[in-house]
Amino acid sequence: MKNIVTVAALFLGAGVSAQAQIAFSGMEVSVDALVPVDPSADIVGYSLNGQAIFTSGALGFQVDFGAGVAVSGGGSTIESYDAALHVFGTVSDRVKLGGFVAYDNTSEGFGPKTLTYGAEALLDFGNLDTEFSIARTVSPDIPFEVAQFSANAYYQISAPLTANIGWTRYFFESSPLNVYTIGVDYQFANLPMSVGVSYLVSYTNGVADGDGAIAASVSYSFGPQSDERAFGKRGFNFLNINLVAL
Repeated sequence: MKNIVTVAALFLGAGVSAQAQIAFSGMEVSVDALVPVDPSADIVGYSLNGQAIFTSGALGFQVDFGAGVAVSGGGSTIESYDAALHVFGTVSDRVKLGGFVAYDNTSEGFGPKTLTYGAEALLDFGNLDTEFSIARTVSPDIPFEVAQFSANAYYQISAPLTANIGWTRYFFESSPLNVYTIGVDYQFANLPMSVGVSYLVSYTNGVADGDGAIAASVSYSFGPQSDERAFGKRGFNFLNINLVAL
Protein backbone atom coordinates (compact mmCIF):
# COMPACT_ATOMS: atom_id res chain seq x y z
CA MET A 1 0.00 0.00 0.00
CA LYS A 2 2.93 2.39 0.69
CA ASN A 3 4.01 2.17 -2.95
CA ILE A 4 0.53 3.09 -4.17
CA VAL A 5 0.37 6.10 -1.86
CA THR A 6 3.83 7.21 -3.02
CA VAL A 7 2.86 7.06 -6.71
CA ALA A 8 -0.30 9.08 -6.08
CA ALA A 9 1.62 11.63 -3.99
CA LEU A 10 4.27 12.17 -6.68
CA PHE A 11 1.63 12.70 -9.33
CA LEU A 12 -0.24 15.10 -7.08
CA GLY A 13 2.86 17.15 -6.37
CA ALA A 14 3.28 17.96 -10.07
CA GLY A 15 0.14 20.06 -10.25
CA VAL A 16 -1.21 20.71 -6.75
CA SER A 17 0.05 22.55 -3.70
CA ALA A 18 2.35 20.61 -1.43
CA GLN A 19 0.00 21.37 1.46
CA ALA A 20 -2.80 19.29 -0.09
CA GLN A 21 -3.85 16.22 1.88
CA ILE A 22 -4.29 12.85 0.20
CA ALA A 23 -7.10 10.75 1.67
CA PHE A 24 -7.84 7.08 1.10
CA SER A 25 -11.31 6.73 -0.40
CA GLY A 26 -11.82 3.02 -1.06
CA MET A 27 -10.47 -0.19 -2.52
CA GLU A 28 -11.93 -3.23 -4.24
CA VAL A 29 -10.28 -6.59 -4.83
CA SER A 30 -11.87 -9.24 -7.03
CA VAL A 31 -11.24 -12.78 -8.19
CA ASP A 32 -12.51 -13.34 -11.73
CA ALA A 33 -12.97 -16.24 -14.14
CA LEU A 34 -13.56 -16.09 -17.90
CA VAL A 35 -14.85 -19.26 -19.60
CA PRO A 36 -15.51 -19.53 -23.36
CA VAL A 37 -19.05 -20.76 -24.11
CA ASP A 38 -17.70 -23.20 -26.71
CA PRO A 39 -16.66 -26.31 -24.69
CA SER A 40 -14.22 -27.37 -27.41
CA ALA A 41 -12.09 -24.30 -26.56
CA ASP A 42 -10.89 -26.25 -23.49
CA ILE A 43 -9.38 -23.20 -21.78
CA VAL A 44 -10.29 -21.06 -18.74
CA GLY A 45 -8.95 -17.67 -17.69
CA TYR A 46 -8.49 -16.65 -14.04
CA SER A 47 -7.42 -13.26 -12.70
CA LEU A 48 -6.92 -11.26 -9.53
CA ASN A 49 -7.78 -7.57 -9.89
CA GLY A 50 -7.80 -4.53 -7.66
CA GLN A 51 -8.67 -0.84 -7.65
CA ALA A 52 -7.60 1.73 -5.06
CA ILE A 53 -8.91 5.31 -4.98
CA PHE A 54 -7.43 8.38 -3.27
CA THR A 55 -8.70 11.96 -3.20
CA SER A 56 -7.21 15.39 -2.62
CA GLY A 57 -9.84 18.09 -2.68
CA ALA A 58 -11.62 17.96 -6.02
CA LEU A 59 -8.90 15.72 -7.51
CA GLY A 60 -9.03 11.94 -7.45
CA PHE A 61 -6.49 9.20 -8.19
CA GLN A 62 -7.35 5.61 -9.04
CA VAL A 63 -4.75 2.86 -9.30
CA ASP A 64 -5.69 -0.42 -11.05
CA PHE A 65 -3.70 -3.63 -11.00
CA GLY A 66 -4.29 -7.15 -12.22
CA ALA A 67 -2.66 -10.52 -12.85
CA GLY A 68 -4.22 -13.32 -14.88
CA VAL A 69 -3.54 -16.73 -16.30
CA ALA A 70 -5.29 -18.87 -18.90
CA VAL A 71 -5.03 -22.62 -18.40
CA SER A 72 -5.75 -25.12 -21.19
CA GLY A 73 -6.83 -28.71 -20.79
CA GLY A 74 -3.34 -29.80 -21.74
CA GLY A 75 -1.83 -27.85 -18.86
CA SER A 76 -0.20 -25.04 -20.86
CA THR A 77 -0.58 -21.52 -19.49
CA ILE A 78 -0.62 -17.94 -20.76
CA GLU A 79 0.09 -15.18 -18.24
CA SER A 80 -1.09 -11.58 -18.29
CA TYR A 81 -0.34 -8.52 -16.13
CA ASP A 82 -1.76 -5.02 -16.19
CA ALA A 83 -1.70 -1.73 -14.30
CA ALA A 84 -3.28 1.68 -14.76
CA LEU A 85 -3.37 5.14 -13.23
CA HIS A 86 -6.43 7.40 -13.50
CA VAL A 87 -6.42 11.09 -12.54
CA PHE A 88 -9.83 12.73 -12.42
CA GLY A 89 -11.68 15.79 -11.27
CA THR A 90 -15.02 15.83 -9.49
CA VAL A 91 -16.94 18.42 -11.48
CA SER A 92 -20.10 17.92 -9.39
CA ASP A 93 -21.73 15.24 -7.26
CA ARG A 94 -22.82 13.59 -10.50
CA VAL A 95 -19.90 14.11 -12.90
CA LYS A 96 -16.27 12.94 -12.87
CA LEU A 97 -13.91 13.71 -15.75
CA GLY A 98 -10.34 12.53 -16.12
CA GLY A 99 -7.55 10.86 -18.03
CA PHE A 100 -5.68 7.59 -17.67
CA VAL A 101 -2.67 5.58 -18.77
CA ALA A 102 -2.66 1.75 -18.73
CA TYR A 103 -0.03 -0.91 -19.33
CA ASP A 104 -0.67 -4.54 -20.38
CA ASN A 105 1.84 -7.36 -20.70
CA THR A 106 0.93 -10.85 -21.98
CA SER A 107 3.16 -13.92 -22.21
CA GLU A 108 5.88 -13.50 -24.83
CA GLY A 109 4.79 -14.83 -28.19
CA PHE A 110 1.07 -14.43 -27.49
CA GLY A 111 0.83 -10.66 -27.77
CA PRO A 112 3.03 -7.55 -27.49
CA LYS A 113 3.24 -5.24 -24.50
CA THR A 114 0.82 -2.35 -24.91
CA LEU A 115 0.44 1.17 -23.53
CA THR A 116 -3.00 2.80 -23.61
CA TYR A 117 -3.83 6.40 -22.77
CA GLY A 118 -7.00 8.44 -23.07
CA ALA A 119 -9.85 10.37 -21.47
CA GLU A 120 -12.89 9.17 -19.55
CA ALA A 121 -16.10 10.38 -17.93
CA LEU A 122 -18.40 8.95 -15.25
CA LEU A 123 -21.94 10.35 -15.01
CA ASP A 124 -24.34 9.63 -12.13
CA PHE A 125 -28.10 9.81 -12.83
CA GLY A 126 -29.33 8.31 -9.57
CA ASN A 127 -30.14 4.66 -10.20
CA LEU A 128 -28.32 4.88 -13.54
CA ASP A 129 -24.55 5.37 -13.93
CA THR A 130 -22.96 5.81 -17.35
CA GLU A 131 -19.31 5.71 -18.28
CA PHE A 132 -17.47 6.66 -21.47
CA SER A 133 -13.85 6.53 -22.59
CA ILE A 134 -11.82 7.20 -25.69
CA ALA A 135 -8.23 6.00 -26.00
CA ARG A 136 -5.25 5.13 -28.15
CA THR A 137 -3.16 1.98 -27.74
CA VAL A 138 0.43 1.59 -28.94
CA SER A 139 3.13 -1.02 -28.38
CA PRO A 140 6.77 -0.41 -27.42
CA ASP A 141 7.68 -3.75 -29.05
CA ILE A 142 6.21 -3.65 -32.56
CA PRO A 143 4.46 -1.19 -34.93
CA PHE A 144 0.98 -1.46 -33.41
CA GLU A 145 -1.68 1.21 -32.99
CA VAL A 146 -5.42 1.08 -32.39
CA ALA A 147 -7.99 3.62 -31.23
CA GLN A 148 -10.83 2.51 -28.98
CA PHE A 149 -14.11 3.82 -27.63
CA SER A 150 -16.17 2.35 -24.80
CA ALA A 151 -19.59 3.05 -23.31
CA ASN A 152 -21.06 1.33 -20.27
CA ALA A 153 -24.30 1.68 -18.31
CA TYR A 154 -25.11 0.37 -14.81
CA TYR A 155 -28.72 0.36 -13.59
CA GLN A 156 -29.62 -0.39 -9.98
CA ILE A 157 -32.74 -2.56 -10.17
CA SER A 158 -32.99 -2.89 -6.40
CA ALA A 159 -30.77 -2.35 -3.36
CA PRO A 160 -28.73 -5.50 -3.94
CA LEU A 161 -29.11 -5.96 -7.72
CA THR A 162 -27.45 -3.97 -10.52
CA ALA A 163 -27.64 -4.73 -14.24
CA ASN A 164 -24.93 -3.61 -16.65
CA ILE A 165 -24.44 -3.38 -20.38
CA GLY A 166 -21.34 -2.32 -22.28
CA TRP A 167 -19.81 -1.79 -25.70
CA THR A 168 -16.16 -1.36 -26.72
CA ARG A 169 -15.08 -0.70 -30.30
CA TYR A 170 -11.48 -1.17 -31.41
CA PHE A 171 -10.70 0.77 -34.58
CA PHE A 172 -8.27 -1.52 -36.40
CA GLU A 173 -7.36 -0.37 -39.90
CA SER A 174 -8.41 -3.64 -41.54
CA SER A 175 -11.56 -4.55 -39.63
CA PRO A 176 -13.04 -2.85 -36.53
CA LEU A 177 -13.70 -5.15 -33.56
CA ASN A 178 -16.76 -4.71 -31.33
CA VAL A 179 -17.08 -6.34 -27.91
CA TYR A 180 -20.48 -6.36 -26.18
CA THR A 181 -21.17 -7.17 -22.52
CA ILE A 182 -24.35 -7.75 -20.54
CA GLY A 183 -24.46 -8.84 -16.92
CA VAL A 184 -25.74 -8.48 -13.38
CA ASP A 185 -24.13 -7.92 -9.96
CA TYR A 186 -25.51 -8.83 -6.53
CA GLN A 187 -24.39 -6.94 -3.40
CA PHE A 188 -24.76 -8.87 -0.14
CA ALA A 189 -26.64 -7.03 2.61
CA ASN A 190 -24.44 -5.91 5.53
CA LEU A 191 -21.37 -7.41 3.86
CA PRO A 192 -18.68 -5.66 1.76
CA MET A 193 -18.91 -8.43 -0.83
CA SER A 194 -20.61 -8.82 -4.19
CA VAL A 195 -20.84 -11.44 -6.93
CA GLY A 196 -21.33 -10.89 -10.62
CA VAL A 197 -21.88 -12.78 -13.84
CA SER A 198 -21.85 -11.49 -17.41
CA TYR A 199 -21.83 -12.61 -21.03
CA LEU A 200 -19.32 -11.19 -23.53
CA VAL A 201 -19.29 -11.59 -27.31
CA SER A 202 -17.19 -9.99 -30.05
CA TYR A 203 -18.00 -9.14 -33.67
CA THR A 204 -15.71 -8.39 -36.62
CA ASN A 205 -17.33 -6.80 -39.68
CA GLY A 206 -20.75 -7.63 -38.23
CA VAL A 207 -19.99 -11.34 -37.85
CA ALA A 208 -19.64 -13.01 -34.45
CA ASP A 209 -16.08 -14.22 -33.85
CA GLY A 210 -17.28 -17.16 -31.75
CA ASP A 211 -19.83 -18.14 -29.13
CA GLY A 212 -18.53 -15.59 -26.62
CA ALA A 213 -17.59 -16.15 -22.99
CA ILE A 214 -19.10 -16.13 -19.51
CA ALA A 215 -17.36 -14.05 -16.84
CA ALA A 216 -17.90 -14.56 -13.11
CA SER A 217 -16.44 -12.53 -10.24
CA VAL A 218 -16.38 -12.28 -6.45
CA SER A 219 -15.45 -8.84 -5.09
CA TYR A 220 -14.53 -7.46 -1.67
CA SER A 221 -14.53 -3.70 -1.06
CA PHE A 222 -13.60 -1.51 1.89
CA GLY A 223 -12.93 2.14 2.73
CA PRO A 224 -14.99 5.19 3.76
CA GLN A 225 -16.39 5.69 0.24
CA SER A 226 -16.23 2.14 -1.08
CA ASP A 227 -19.86 2.35 -2.27
CA GLU A 228 -18.96 4.93 -4.93
CA ARG A 229 -18.46 3.60 -8.45
CA ALA A 230 -14.88 3.46 -9.69
CA PHE A 231 -13.79 3.88 -13.29
CA GLY A 232 -13.70 0.64 -15.25
CA LYS A 233 -10.54 -1.20 -16.25
CA ARG A 234 -8.70 0.30 -19.22
CA GLY A 235 -6.04 -1.02 -21.57
CA PHE A 236 -5.76 -3.66 -24.27
CA ASN A 237 -5.70 -7.21 -22.90
CA PHE A 238 -4.86 -9.68 -25.70
CA LEU A 239 -5.65 -12.64 -23.46
CA ASN A 240 -9.21 -11.61 -22.60
CA ILE A 241 -10.03 -10.51 -26.16
CA ASN A 242 -8.93 -13.88 -27.51
CA LEU A 243 -10.86 -15.84 -24.86
CA VAL A 244 -14.05 -13.96 -25.77
CA ALA A 245 -13.52 -14.64 -29.49
CA LEU A 246 -13.27 -18.44 -29.08
